[in-house]
Amino acid sequence: MLNQLLNLNFKKIDIKAKTSLLLLCGLSLIAPLAQAQVSAVKRPPAKATALPAPAAQENGEVTTFDKRPIIHRQRHVPLVQEEEQIATDRPDFVESSNVVGKGRFQIETSFAMETDKRTPGTKNTTYATPTLLRYGTSEDWEVRLETDGYLSAKSETAGVSTTESGMADISLGAKVHTQDQKGIRPSVGWLVHMDFASGDAPFRGAGVQPSLRAVFEWELDYDMSAGIMPGVASLTNGTDRYVAGIFAVVVGKSLTDELRTFVEISGQEIAAKKYGGSIVTYDVGFAYLLTKTVQLDIATSIAANDDTPDNSWTLGLSAKF
Repeated sequence: MLNQLLNLNFKKIDIKAKTSLLLLCGLSLIAPLAQAQVSAVKRPPAKATALPAPAAQENGEVTTFDKRPIIHRQRHVPLVQEEEQIATDRPDFVESSNVVGKGRFQIETSFAMETDKRTPGTKNTTYATPTLLRYGTSEDWEVRLETDGYLSAKSETAGVSTTESGMADISLGAKVHTQDQKGIRPSVGWLVHMDFASGDAPFRGAGVQPSLRAVFEWELDYDMSAGIMPGVASLTNGTDRYVAGIFAVVVGKSLTDELRTFVEISGQEIAAKKYGGSIVTYDVGFAYLLTKTVQLDIATSIAANDDTPDNSWTLGLSAKF
């Protein structure tokens, strides 16, 4: 368009007309550019992304410009969730007052041997695989299945031996943790169990035998601990049903973060002579944490009276999942 205008006969156009034509041509060229610029200005700017405040070093602490240490600002966001340490009901007779926790499963199993020479001229040896399964239904409750597992009982009299083998009875139960330790107030747990006559013939009990136990535990100074477990059970010998008491006291000591030991006197069954008398033992043992959730233990017991088998020992392994 500009070339066409320039090819006009300028001699027939005065100076003012020439100037007006040139201005019109210039405006026609720059108008599209101006319109594009106006459109760009009217568009809303993109949302800016906030950048973290730069860090500064003050008095040995890394801080943001709001003067709060980073560790304080991030305290509510733990980097690693610490795994809860396993707490077992073995190898001592006194149970733990704690439960495994909601949704957690724990197995406590072992190999055990008991020797009994109370009858003159006879030696009875029993091998067992005691096992306890625990599952947390809430933070304060757990359900339990307990058994002596596979049993093998050997009896030797005058050089003649007989052996019987089979599965032991099963016990179902529950534990509830009702109180944490606070000062001299102990940590408290309650256990109820029902033993069922479910084993093989040589080892099968008679009927259902319920029991109730309470556990009181204290964590003491110098890495010491103590526990008391009273209880009561309704038992039967196949002919009579009778009530037996349960009472045990344990004292423990942590030797290292992983290794602990204990001594204990345990009245596993406190009954009248006509029902077989009381079964009471002196116990000692050790437990070692292989990891926070796996424990290895060993313990031994000796009879505290004439109504109790002479001695026993156990080697156990426990794991929490």
